[in-house]
Amino acid sequence: MHIKQVVVEGFKTYREQTVVEFEPHLNCIVGANGSGKSNLFHAIRFVLSDIFSNLRADERQKLLHEGAGHAVMSAYAEIVFDNSDNRLPVDREEVRLRRSIGLKKDEYYLDKKHITKAEVINLLESAGFSRTNPYYCVKQGEIMKMATMQDEERLDLLKEIGGTSVYEEKRRESLKIMDDTKSRRDQIQETVDFIESRLAELDEEKDELQAYMDHDRARRSLEYAIHEKELSETRAKLDDAEEKRRLHVDKARDEDERAHALHDELKQTERECKDRERAVAVAKEELLTADIELRVAVEKKTAADLDVQELGEQLAAGDEALKLVQGDQAQLDQQVAETRTKIDAVKPKVDAETRREEAAAAEIAEVNRRLQVLHQKQGRASQFATKQERDKWLKAQVKDCEGTLARKADEIDILKKDVDKLRKRIDTDKKDAASIKAKLAEEEAALQASDGEYQTKIAARNKAQDERKELQRRDAELDSEVASKTDEVKRRDKQLEFTMPRELFRGLSAVQRIAKDHSIKGVHGPLIELMECDERFFAAVEASVTNQLFHVVVDNDDVASKIIEYLNKEKAGRVTFLPLNRLQNRPREYPDSQDVFPMLSKIRFDDKLRPAFDKLFGNVLICRNLDVAVKYAGSTNLDCVTMEGDCVSNRGAISGGYQDSGRSRLINMKMLQQTQRLRAELRKESAEVKDKLQTAEQAVTGVLGDIQRMESARRHRLTAVDRLRAEGKDVATACALAEESLGVKEKTIATIQITVGDLEAQAADLAAEIDTPLDAKLTSDESKELKELNPRLDKLKEERLAAAAARLAAEAELGELRAVLESNLERRQHRIEETTTEVDMSGLMTALARAEAEAAAAAAVEAEASARHTEIAAKVAAATSGVRESQGKLDQLLNEKDDNKAGLEADEREMEDLMSKRATLQAKREGLQRKIRELGSLPSDAFEKYRGKALKSLHSLLSKTNEQLSKLSHVNKKALDQYQQFTEQREALEIRRSELMKGHEKIKELMSYLDQKKDEAIERTFKQVSLNFREVFSKLVPGGKGELVMQRKKPTAGGAENTPPTGGKEPHAAQGFAEKYSGVKIKVSFGAGETMQMKQLSGGQKTVVAVGLIFSIQRCDPMPFYLFDEIDAALDPQYRTAVAAMVRAQADGGTQFITTTFRPELVKVAGCIQGVQHSHKVSNVREVSLEEALHFVGDAGIGSGAGAAKPAAKPAATPKTGGAKRQHESEEDDEEDDDEEEEEARDDDDEEEEEEEEEEEEEEEE
Repeated sequence: MHIKQVVVEGFKTYREQTVVEFEPHLNCIVGANGSGKSNLFHAIRFVLSDIFSNLRADERQKLLHEGAGHAVMSAYAEIVFDNSDNRLPVDREEVRLRRSIGLKKDEYYLDKKHITKAEVINLLESAGFSRTNPYYCVKQGEIMKMATMQDEERLDLLKEIGGTSVYEEKRRESLKIMDDTKSRRDQIQETVDFIESRLAELDEEKDELQAYMDHDRARRSLEYAIHEKELSETRAKLDDAEEKRRLHVDKARDEDERAHALHDELKQTERECKDRERAVAVAKEELLTADIELRVAVEKKTAADLDVQELGEQLAAGDEALKLVQGDQAQLDQQVAETRTKIDAVKPKVDAETRREEAAAAEIAEVNRRLQVLHQKQGRASQFATKQERDKWLKAQVKDCEGTLARKADEIDILKKDVDKLRKRIDTDKKDAASIKAKLAEEEAALQASDGEYQTKIAARNKAQDERKELQRRDAELDSEVASKTDEVKRRDKQLEFTMPRELFRGLSAVQRIAKDHSIKGVHGPLIELMECDERFFAAVEASVTNQLFHVVVDNDDVASKIIEYLNKEKAGRVTFLPLNRLQNRPREYPDSQDVFPMLSKIRFDDKLRPAFDKLFGNVLICRNLDVAVKYAGSTNLDCVTMEGDCVSNRGAISGGYQDSGRSRLINMKMLQQTQRLRAELRKESAEVKDKLQTAEQAVTGVLGDIQRMESARRHRLTAVDRLRAEGKDVATACALAEESLGVKEKTIATIQITVGDLEAQAADLAAEIDTPLDAKLTSDESKELKELNPRLDKLKEERLAAAAARLAAEAELGELRAVLESNLERRQHRIEETTTEVDMSGLMTALARAEAEAAAAAAVEAEASARHTEIAAKVAAATSGVRESQGKLDQLLNEKDDNKAGLEADEREMEDLMSKRATLQAKREGLQRKIRELGSLPSDAFEKYRGKALKSLHSLLSKTNEQLSKLSHVNKKALDQYQQFTEQREALEIRRSELMKGHEKIKELMSYLDQKKDEAIERTFKQVSLNFREVFSKLVPGGKGELVMQRKKPTAGGAENTPPTGGKEPHAAQGFAEKYSGVKIKVSFGAGETMQMKQLSGGQKTVVAVGLIFSIQRCDPMPFYLFDEIDAALDPQYRTAVAAMVRAQADGGTQFITTTFRPELVKVAGCIQGVQHSHKVSNVREVSLEEALHFVGDAGIGSGAGAAKPAAKPAATPKTGGAKRQHESEEDDEEDDDEEEEEARDDDDEEEEEEEEEEEEEEEE
């Protein structure tokens, strides 16, 4: 074991935290005077408590750092020990011991845990730190003190080292006890003398007292008989009253139990009533919902029935219309066909007559043209003067004809193009009509196919909606039940809260919240939540552990510390924790009996929590009854408890009585856990139902989406069908118009072509006339032609008129037929087609089927809603009836409670009367018993002598006896008692005096034993120190010799007690070892010189002897480490070298040394050198090299920092503080030398006397 590290902060000159490392062997500290070397030693001794043990506030203030800057309010010093050898009884290889102080505190810490000062002292003493040998630390000046110590002081030092203070303390205590014993013996003697004198006086008064006592015995016998008779009567009355009271108590107990039962039943009934009222409210809400659903279902069913009825009427009307139309359609079709046949037959006739008329008209035009040409030719001569004029005009006319022909040709081309377009358009319209007809047939087929799929989707929708409604109802029921269970959990939790202290409840609630909010793992919960047992043992378990049921089980103490820290921060109550890492199963032996069994065996819990349950329940037995519990509690050292909850502690205490089951923690916890389980199951089922409901909602949404898409598709198809039908009609109309326009244009083309022929003929005639002679007469051929043309014209006109008449007749017939066809037959046919189109029988039938399906579904929903409405209405009626029943029962229980309360009050009044009477009788009985007791001891015949006498005669005898006693009233009535009492006191005092004498002898024996042990300790210590001194001195002074000599006390003239014997040794009983000697002398020789005593040595030689003595003392009681503060200050170089070698040798042997020095010898052999600097009133430490240290001890400074000491060659740079300190020490050394000279001068005066004693002392050397 050794010091590894010293940490100081705020202590004296060490303001900042300073860490000093040490090696396990020899460590040397160097630094200027006043730099803080000794303060570092003080810090170590401060922690080890051998100085600065009991500090006042002002003394603590002095230990705190005082300097510039902020004031230091607290300081600490810490030692880090290497405990690899386990010298300190701590199971760690490194131990930290800290002491911290402030203005109002002084605390110790071991490995950062707070401990007391007594524990620190015990810990250090167990490691070998002896308080009787404080020389593990040699302070400055300690060497000089040892060197100048007197012989008597050295003897006292050996006594202190040998531990005689313990024996001295016990001896002082024994002397004090002996003084007290002597005082008590003197008091006893005085008391015995007084008793002897008093007994002599009482002996003379005994005769008169004897007569008095005879009459007094008679009186007391009579009074006893009287009191006994009255007492018997009083006891009889009291027994009667007690019996009545017992009956009333039993009755009151029954009524009280009935009251408790009524209270519990009343609470239960109130809960049932509230539950039923809640059920009624829920049922009414369900009824309201069912009523709304029924109303909606009825409305939907009514609307669906109306739709079915309307569609049925429309279908019937359409059927009738179709039937009416279908009857005329065949006849109309026949008429249309016949009319069209007639029109087809008339059309060729009209065409032929038209062609004949047109041919006649063409010929007439040709004849007229020829006649016009011939007439114009006849009139040319009168029209034109010359041939040239005529030719010019003819040419102009030809040119005009040609221009007209060109225009007519263009018109014909345009009309032909129009005709081609019309023909193409007619072909296109016919194709479009065919395509539209095909599409219409396709859409109508798809519409019929979608109707079947639509019905399937409607059925799926109805089914999905039914499932959703059922799930919604179940979800509402579960929500209501969960809300009810939640209210019940809150009520149970509140009841459980009432069974424990408020702070505990707040703490438990906070623990759950803190563990959840801060994610603290390892919290198992309160014991009451972690255990299960039969309900029969609830009373026993609660009575045995009470509030310990709410102790919280955690994995380890770190978890508990964290939660407690949060509890303190939030001020959230108090909780007791059971960390499993700190608990262990204790082996126990339980009695093998049928009357008892361990409580732990009746509790079910997780096996990993066994240490916690073993801690609380492992020491408890459940017993059959209270007698068995008392028996086993005394014999097994275990706590016992009965099934009813009566407890017997192993220390003898018994507790028990009535327990209110309504406040049972375990019952409330069981009910709470059951309710929580039910709520959890309901929540689980509710979650499943909600998932199913969500799935059902998605299914309904999907089906409704499909239905909407199908309805949209159907509407689209219906629109498409209507559009196609409209397009078909439009195409047919356009085709008819195009055909009509085609006929008109073809006729126009034919007319224009006839005009073109006329114009071509006219142009040819005019061209032929050009260049012909201008003659007024026609040629013969022309004349002949002119004559023939007029009759021909007349004939052609007649033919034309006949053809026109025939044409008009044919056209009239054709127009009449067309008029009949178009205005009557085709219109009627079109009307029938429109009627057939408008009356969409398939659509109506599809819509009717759909409406009927909707009506059936609505009827099913209405029937289901009606049944549910009826069911819920019955449920509401039943719940309302249950509420009325509960209210009736509640009223009945309240009446019973009032009656029970009135009965209890009446019983209480009767009980009060009985208790008053009982108290009176008890007072009388106690008075009689007190009187009987006051009679004192009675004669032996007092109990039977007056048994048969009446009370009146006893009173008469008592009065006579009292008269006789009045005559002897002057007698000392207490003479005999006093005589007996004094006799007994005398005997007791004699016994006590003998006991004190024996105690006195025992104490003397103890004192003799203590003196012997003390002498042995002193003798043993002297021999060991003397032996060590010879060895150490021979090593320090080569060739030298040193020894310790005991100096006997001088004989006195007062007696022979102090005179030393001439031969042999004085026994311990006569005189002890310590009392035989007056001091310890030191005799040394340096080399071959003579043997000298301390007063004959120089200052350096005295220092060597003192150092050797300190080493000798240290070897008597070895320590793990030593602190030397400048022990070589006054030594010569050769002795410093010897001291350094000895220190190094011991350090190599496993002992740690920490020294301060200004000399190079110790520095050179040190393994670790620390340098101390001081600047601005603040010290700091750093490890320095051997060269730096040697440079300093050679009068040089350490380092080059601010405040560091400079070499001796530059005295101006030497710190003022160090120089002043050194000068002060030099002055102190001079003063000490002066004192030594004065002391030597005084010693010289006594030399002659001491030399005379030397021969005698040499004979007594040991």
